[in-house]
Amino acid sequence: MSDNYLVIQLTPTSPVDGFTFTGYLEGLTIDVYPANTKQTLTTRLGTASYPVPLMLIPQSAGDILGWVLVPTSAATPQTNFGKVLQFDSTAGIAVGSTPYISADFFGDNFFASGTVVTAVTESSVTLSKDIPGYLSAQTIVAFSLDYALNATLSPDGTLTVTRDTTSIAKKNKTTLPFASTTGIFTGMSVTTASVGYIDDNTTVTAADSTSVTLSKPLLKDIASGTAITFTYTPGTGIVQHPEDGKPGSVATAIIPLNAPPPPYLDIAVVVTRGAEKIPVDDIYYNVLVNTSPLPVIPSQYWNIPPQDTSLYISLPPPPTNKNAISLVIPSDGTPPNFAELKHAVTIAMQNDPTIPPPSNIALLTPDQCLQVAYDIVWSQQLSLPAPPDQLEKLYTTKDGKDQDEQDRQKFEGDRCYPQQQQCFIGKPGPQSRLLCSCRILLCAGDWPTAAVLIPTPAPTAAISAAVSTDLSHE
Repeated sequence: MSDNYLVIQLTPTSPVDGFTFTGYLEGLTIDVYPANTKQTLTTRLGTASYPVPLMLIPQSAGDILGWVLVPTSAATPQTNFGKVLQFDSTAGIAVGSTPYISADFFGDNFFASGTVVTAVTESSVTLSKDIPGYLSAQTIVAFSLDYALNATLSPDGTLTVTRDTTSIAKKNKTTLPFASTTGIFTGMSVTTASVGYIDDNTTVTAADSTSVTLSKPLLKDIASGTAITFTYTPGTGIVQHPEDGKPGSVATAIIPLNAPPPPYLDIAVVVTRGAEKIPVDDIYYNVLVNTSPLPVIPSQYWNIPPQDTSLYISLPPPPTNKNAISLVIPSDGTPPNFAELKHAVTIAMQNDPTIPPPSNIALLTPDQCLQVAYDIVWSQQLSLPAPPDQLEKLYTTKDGKDQDEQDRQKFEGDRCYPQQQQCFIGKPGPQSRLLCSCRILLCAGDWPTAAVLIPTPAPTAAISAAVSTDLSHE
């Protein structure tokens, strides 16, 4: 039987660098359902999610260039920044790799030259040199390594790194000694050619420059000079593309269908990023179903021809607020989903200390209704735009002249983010105005105590325009 799957190409709503786009993909899941049916696990046609963000790019000389891009889980100290970065997971971040932040690809150099990873645990990375400045939580850090020594990439996409022990490793111990652990990271599977020395399903839990810590104790003594094999197979589902040897701002999602599709397949697509629901078109009609062999390794995702694409989805930037309230507000002015709206209103009431939480949503005053509407929309605020130069240079005149007028005007324009229609200068965008022109009402019948935003359209609209009666042209 042939494979049946959908190909979904993912792009940002506007061009960004590959580092930033990785943040768009973190926690991303795409579920596909038949159109116009109840969306449950039993009706779901297929799903895809973003795995460990390890990108292995074969090079012309036979080397393998590895990239991992992950957000920090905690900020560095405000002073004495130290050498340790914290992450929710360090899978894919290899000993010996070089760290970068996005600014490094625009002419800046944040980390000192020669900085490499010297140790990893499952939640931390230690660098060879001090972190030169403050990094906030959720900063995307990239790690790059050229796997040029004792590493291979098999046809199924599995990375294999082999190292020889430098001394005896005793039974019941969990540490293996090596001259170098470059290329090894947490989560790798560990085996040896001889059976009975390393327990099945043993993985790497930590590594420094000369030793590796295992998840299970050794079953027998391992002699010095024994070859130990470390393997890792990158996940698929949603795969970020490379661009000129670096992470790019495009990703491909493959959705294998769990049943043969009808001749015309109409689907509903649900895209979530953690707890955030991302707005997409409600229904996609007669989508293209691919029947060629299913891609199973990342490089096959990168090489899918455009004519095999089933649909495109544009991803908005993730909100900066960890307590963002997920609510899809239709762009055509129709009310949001009743149940989702009630949930959003309840969260806003719980999180806003200035609103006394009534026992019933219907007890909200009109002013409180407007405040809740603002809370919902502004909880999804995006990252503030970074100034292109020092603020002092943008706004301080020199010899009576504007030093950098073009950059200043661009910065002031960037403060209104067109993708989400929100301005960062204190003015609500169209979404805020939409909610602020709505009233939160109590629905009866099948929706007891549920809230629904009802737009209040004006019966007429007036437009003022200056008209010149001079028809002459110069």
